[in-house]
Amino acid sequence: METHSKLNEQEFQQLIVLLKTGDFEARYNAALKFIGLIELQDQRSIRPMILALQDKAVEIRKLGVYGLSTLANTEAIEPLIQSLEDENSSIRYNAAIILGELGDLKAVMPLIERLDDENFYVREVAARSLGILGDQRAAETLLKKARIIEDEARGNYIIALGRLKDFNSFEYILGLLHDKDNDIRACAAISLGEFRDNRALNPLLQALSDKESDVREAATEALENIKGNETPL
Repeated sequence: METHSKLNEQEFQQLIVLLKTGDFEARYNAALKFIGLIELQDQRSIRPMILALQDKAVEIRKLGVYGLSTLANTEAIEPLIQSLEDENSSIRYNAAIILGELGDLKAVMPLIERLDDENFYVREVAARSLGILGDQRAAETLLKKARIIEDEARGNYIIALGRLKDFNSFEYILGLLHDKDNDIRACAAISLGEFRDNRALNPLLQALSDKESDVREAATEALENIKGNETPL
């Protein structure tokens, strides 16, 4: 494993120049060295990682998004929002994850737009991050998407609605405990647990008899999450 050492200011600035003007190999190696500085908790690397995120080469942009995920610095929010439009789905995917973790509500509307991403995995993590951010602006679009049976990320929309505690979708999600798709039934149970609403108790108790074990497990956990009620044995 390569050992990294901290750079003095002159060496640091020389690396910046390489990252900006070097050929592909020089830029890539410079980005790697900045990744090494991140591992040493060198906070100066935030701006070089933002530069890497804007590089024309996808391999270097991937290093940029990885570095920013490790730093978790609020200076990264705007560049990461821009990266939600990247042509590379892996970069969009990781940017969506990090924006949820950073917790800045500036990311809400851009993440809502990613619910229409062509890539299933990007839609999935965009929904997850919107659930983490907890902003009600996402509720209407999430409910609309949750009604699209063909969408492979449907379960994530359903869970996110529970995390938002969007009561406009509560009855709809209750009904999904009877969906023919066992994954959707399990996601509905998880979502209802997030609502923590006593109206879900009886439907969840019935779900404990579901033929699929993952649905039964999700219902059990949901019942445990509803405060003020005993969990059935």
